[in-house]
Amino acid sequence: MRKLPLMWLGVIAIAGAGIALGGEGCGDSGSSGGGGPGGSSTNPSSNGGSTPTSSENGGSTASSTSENGGSSSQGGSSSQGGSSQGTGGSGGSGGGAAACSGNTPVALTIVDYKAWCTVTVGNHAAVPMLDQTVCVGANAKVDLKATPDSGFIVEKGIWHGTDNDAADTSHGGTEVDTTITVGADGKTCAWVCCPFPNHTGCEVPPTDPCAGK
Repeated sequence: MRKLPLMWLGVIAIAGAGIALGGEGCGDSGSSGGGGPGGSSTNPSSNGGSTPTSSENGGSTASSTSENGGSSSQGGSSSQGGSSQGTGGSGGSGGGAAACSGNTPVALTIVDYKAWCTVTVGNHAAVPMLDQTVCVGANAKVDLKATPDSGFIVEKGIWHGTDNDAADTSHGGTEVDTTITVGADGKTCAWVCCPFPNHTGCEVPPTDPCAGK
């Protein structure tokens, strides 16, 4: 084999070194290419950017909660319970009529028509200018007395629905006494009116004052 001059051997060595360096450069570029996925690892940070999206979801959750909280203000509609409490109140007024039972099963109502009299029912205290309902025994006969309020008088025939509507005045014309006999149960009603001194004001009305009582 022919021997190469030393000069060519040096050139070949330099060229081999250059090739070796070029191979390392490719390796570096490959590793830098590997850095690409590393770059893609920044995507988690971009995915992390999607984390604010979850914070947006959190915002929507807060909004939903706020709205639900708002809907909890529909509990204000339970204030209809107030209206319902109002309805209970009207039931109470309806309960103004005595609920009678036992030994006194009959509700006796006396209507002071025009509220111009003071009325005494049985042994109860006299009541001025008001209707009153008392519980009495079955088939009881109850004493009634009417006296006039100031500015009014009593006279014969002022009672209606009693045992003696034609009862006349007594005690010097200061009162009219009569009685009423009730049934075995249920309700009984009578009414009275004390007129003006000129005997007016107590004409029988077209609607019975005891209607519905």
